[in-house]
Amino acid sequence: MVHTDARFDEELVYFAPDFARPGDHREAISELVSWDVYRLQHGLCTVCGELLDSGGVVDLHEALVTKGQVQGWPKSWRIIIINRYNCTLVHRSCHEHGDRVSVWKHKCDLFGEEELIRWYTSLPFRKPLEELWKRI
Repeated sequence: MVHTDARFDEELVYFAPDFARPGDHREAISELVSWDVYRLQHGLCTVCGELLDSGGVVDLHEALVTKGQVQGWPKSWRIIIINRYNCTLVHRSCHEHGDRVSVWKHKCDLFGEEELIRWYTSLPFRKPLEELWKRI
């Protein structure tokens, strides 16, 4: 299990709404999260297990709570799904082959199931936890 830096998590997970304004910093936050997730994944794609640096395009994938699920919510809420608990890095060619179950297991290995549930239940727009289990 990875020990998390609470300040880093708070800045990205909880204070991210402060940045979500017209001309927001979504790209900068995505880049910050990408580097954090890259380090946590040891530079490996979560789908195929190959090095992300082996060529091709790499995507930051919102895996557990997707962009589609938060459409229609205020922009300041949508940006908080871009964090180390929800995002994973995958090769673009692997993107469509990934599944939530494998991402959930990977994230549980990194942070523990209790920590993931704590994150999910802290979301202001979450569906009941049962909805997450149905998708996983």
